[in-house]
Amino acid sequence: MKKTLCYGIIGNGQVAKHMMHYFSILGIQYINWSRSDRTSLSVKLSGADVMLILINDLAIEPFYRDNFFLHNKTCVHFSGAMNVDEVIGVHPLMTFGLELYPFEVYQKIPFVIEKGGRKFCDLFPALMNPHYEIDKGQKALYHAKCVMASNFLVLILNNYYEYLKQTIGIPLNDATLLIDTTLANVRLLGVKALTGPISRGDLGTVQKNISALKLSSEDQLYEKFITTYFPSLKDELCSR
Repeated sequence: MKKTLCYGIIGNGQVAKHMMHYFSILGIQYINWSRSDRTSLSVKLSGADVMLILINDLAIEPFYRDNFFLHNKTCVHFSGAMNVDEVIGVHPLMTFGLELYPFEVYQKIPFVIEKGGRKFCDLFPALMNPHYEIDKGQKALYHAKCVMASNFLVLILNNYYEYLKQTIGIPLNDATLLIDTTLANVRLLGVKALTGPISRGDLGTVQKNISALKLSSEDQLYEKFITTYFPSLKDELCSR
């Protein structure tokens, strides 16, 4: 029988709200504390077994250091990039928006835990989520890859949607088909899903794209993408 733990969830941001919702669905006991609480941290969370410090990355270490009550507790943070002595890093490989998700989404979220310390099943015995281990020295690069895949994608897609709607009048539903199909193809084919002028080596069209994007100052971004992932094309583009 799995041991029942009570969690102290510190913070009131998006990640904290999502975790509280997930725990509530599963019937996992938790106590929430944030800076707006009138009750002190040590008093309110005295009955918690595991502390989840779900606050801004740069605030995690000083918060732990300044609150001596935490020093005798098992403490966990969810930062994908930070390494904090005495606080175990467990990163949910997921984006957490304003809207809460259905249970089916939460139970699929992979967690990436620092290698060499406590095991995920010891910290979260009631969670059946997939979980993986990472060396602390790999976390900065790992998190940078996550940011590029998620946050950068949000900016690029939002720019694309707004342009199509404002300039051509294409609504979101119609503009999304290209994106949905591309993501489905990537899952199925990997890099072989790449289409268009880059996959064809059509540098004439690529150069026209770059020239057109100068009006919105996105030409350098487009060119940097190509020269980063296709370095063999760099000299050819520069010669045009």
